[in-house]
Parts: sequence; structure tokens; C-alpha cells
Amino acid sequence: MKKLLVVLLSLGLIAGFSMSASAADVQFTGSYYVAGAYDNNPYLIETGASQAYVYQQVRLKPIFKVAEGLTFTLRADMLEKQWGDARWVVSGFGAGTGTTGNPTSTSDKNGTRLSTGTANVATAENIDVEQAYVTFATGLGEFKVGYQDTNAWGTGFGNSPGTNPGVTFSRKMGNFTVGFEWMHLLDYTTAVTSNTNNYVDIDSDTYALMGVYKAGAVEAGMLWKWYNDKSRRQVSNYAGSRHLLQPYAKLTFGPVFVETELSYLFGKNRQYESPATNVDIDEQSWSAYINANMKFGPATIGALAAMVSGDDKTADKQKGSLNCGYAWNPALILMNSDMKWWGGSNHVPNAINRRPYISSTTANGMDDAKANTVWYGLYGNYAATPKLSLGAALTFAQVQTKKLTATTEADSANLGTEFDMTATYKIFDNLSYMVGAGYLWTGDYLKVATGTTKVENDYVLMNKLTLNF
Repeated sequence: MKKLLVVLLSLGLIAGFSMSASAADVQFTGSYYVAGAYDNNPYLIETGASQAYVYQQVRLKPIFKVAEGLTFTLRADMLEKQWGDARWVVSGFGAGTGTTGNPTSTSDKNGTRLSTGTANVATAENIDVEQAYVTFATGLGEFKVGYQDTNAWGTGFGNSPGTNPGVTFSRKMGNFTVGFEWMHLLDYTTAVTSNTNNYVDIDSDTYALMGVYKAGAVEAGMLWKWYNDKSRRQVSNYAGSRHLLQPYAKLTFGPVFVETELSYLFGKNRQYESPATNVDIDEQSWSAYINANMKFGPATIGALAAMVSGDDKTADKQKGSLNCGYAWNPALILMNSDMKWWGGSNHVPNAINRRPYISSTTANGMDDAKANTVWYGLYGNYAATPKLSLGAALTFAQVQTKKLTATTEADSANLGTEFDMTATYKIFDNLSYMVGAGYLWTGDYLKVATGTTKVENDYVLMNKLTLNF
């Protein structure tokens, strides 16, 4: 009954906006995808079992034009789930239980909110209103206020797009665009009467300045972001103040395209306050990425390289806070975001988590952010017909540092080598169908995740139907 009321309320909200604006003033955009995958050996061990599953997502994004230069945008993700997952009916039932399903019972795919119901299941799995923000143009520039897109900048490398509440401003001046962003990531609302240090400011915010130059075949930008995190002051007696510098460039020279991005994160990862009983931890993390390709008629051949620093396990310095981002997926299996979110919490090829290392005790804390990694890849695409495109990629990955503790390290840095092939057919301009296959020659570093002395290879078969409107 609660879900029915939520549906009716959502439809009523949309209808209410439509009453005050004509049908021509509402633009509906969105997407739908449904995908199926067969994963032969996700545990990378000799006795490992296979997995097969189908997952989908519906996304609606209506934009209401209230007046010239004034719009209101909503975004809702619906039926974001595995087919046959019935966790919202009975706890512990369906594809989302045990090791065979994701999202987890306490989070949606993008991790923007925690939501549990009476059976400790994801109440937002069918309707999740992710965004609501107003956009208005002034003589100074354009403002966006509310829950909106964040964590996407420059190239696709390092991006983990999500939703946060905040205010953004941008102004275009010829070929330059400058902007400012404030995101309020966490507001501590629990009563602080038990806080012996009487802290009041225990929130987490980010502030950013950015500038982009774009003219013809040249695009370049610079981002500065300040992470002002005081959320741990009450519990752990420390705060964080870190700065991110992130330049990028995209260049086109006839048939040649090159893009690159650098990141440097520095400052105080942990700055303990009185009484100071621990050593402060400085931040010094970095990443680098370059991708270049060349067109030969209907064919494109390219190569890429990326590196993200890992932690060297010194007591007073953190070097492993950056990652490649869950949206950057050079391989179908190895740390691929869909394999992580829908393949299950024990999908070993995603054993590199947001921490800078893994061990047999932390292997279940898996993630697709791809920290502490080095990537090399060759790829090619061929437009066989206006509707059919073929692709192939060979990817090699290893960890940047083998350090597991200050005094121990893994036997090998090799994560694995993977070969992937895809074919995409455009059924309509807005509807495409993709089939793909990938094979992973597993590297010995993942023995740390499996807790075994030997790892086995893995292959995956998948297909995906995607509609954009």
C-alpha cells in the first residue's frame, strides 16, 4: 500500500506541475536498459560456481520550463533491480540475497542514500527520486540549486557520477566557462549532548572552482576542489582538509584524438584535535591518464594508459585516496561496475576497493572504483555498417604498490590480462542492442582476495538492450 501511495503522490506531483505549465513546456527525457550476463567463474577458484542474472533500470528526467531562463528538473530511477529479486516482499528471498545480488540491502546503485524497510530491504528499489533542482539564468550567469549531478569532470577517467545537494554557478565568456560549486555532503543531525568536546560543526562539504576553454579542436580545463570534512570530529577527534587539483585536455588533430587528465590530492587526511593522542596523516595522492586513437575510414585504433597511486603504509602519510572511478570501465570483467553491482558482493575481480590494498579479511568489501591500479590497453572499433559497430580490447592491469602492511607485501603485482569483444546494433536511432564476451587471465595478486595459493581464469557472456529518449 505504501508503494502505491508513493506512485500516486509522484504522479500527482508531475500532474500538478503540468497544470501550471502547458504540455509544450515540459520535456521528458530518460533511459531504459535491460542486460543479461553469464559469469563463468566469479570466485576465480577451481571449485567456483557460475552466475547468471538479468538486471535493469528505468530513468525518467522531466524538465519543467516555468519561464524563460527558469526550469525545474526532477530525476527518478525506477525498477533498478535484478529480474526476480523479491527482497521487498520477503527478507532473504530473491536474487539480492547472499552472494548473488546487488545493490546491497542498504543502498541503491549510486550509493546516494541509505534506505531500509521493515524486512531490512531496499525500499527505494522500485522508485527512487534522486534529483530535484531549479536552474535559473541571471545577468551574472546560471545557477543550479538542489539535489543535482556531481563527481563528473573533464574526461571519463576518475568519474563516479552521483547526486549531492548543493549550489553550482557557471558563466560563459566567449570560449571560456568559469564556475563555482558547493556540495553539502553530510549534515550531522544527531543531538550532540553526549559530545564531551562540544563540537557543533561536524558536517562535510566540498567547494570547487573550475574553468574550461573550448574552441574548435581544443578543450582544456582546470578544477580546484576543497574537501572540508569534519564528520569525524565527534567520534574520532579528527577532521580532514584536502585540496584536489585536476587539469585535463582533449585535442583533435585531423583523424587523431588525444585526451589526458592529471589529479593531485594533498592536505590533511586526518588532523587530530585536542587532546592529540594520534599522529596526523598528510594526504599526497595522485593519478594520471592518457588515451589516444586514430581513425582509418570506418575503423578506429587506440591505446590508453592510467595509473593511480597506492598507499605505501607509512603511519603519517596517505597516498591511496584517489581512484579511477566506477564509471570508467576499460574491461568487461576486471573491476567493471556492472559486474560489481549486479554480480554479487563476492565478485573477486572487483576485489580492489576504495582502500589502497586488499587482504583475505577485506576481500568482501569489494568495489569498482579501481584504486591503487595501473592500466594499459589497446582497443579498436569498426563501423561495419551505419547500424552495426564491432569492438575489441586487450587490457592489462596491475597494482601500483604491493604493500599490504608496513612490513608485508603481495607476491605479485599482476591483476590480470583481459580480452573483450563487443557488437552493437542500432535497431532504431534511440534503441541499440549489444552482445559481448570477455576472457580474463587472472593475475596472482588476486590470490590475496581469494585466500588461495592458486587462481583460475574467468569468462563472461553478456547482452544489453538500451533505450534513450
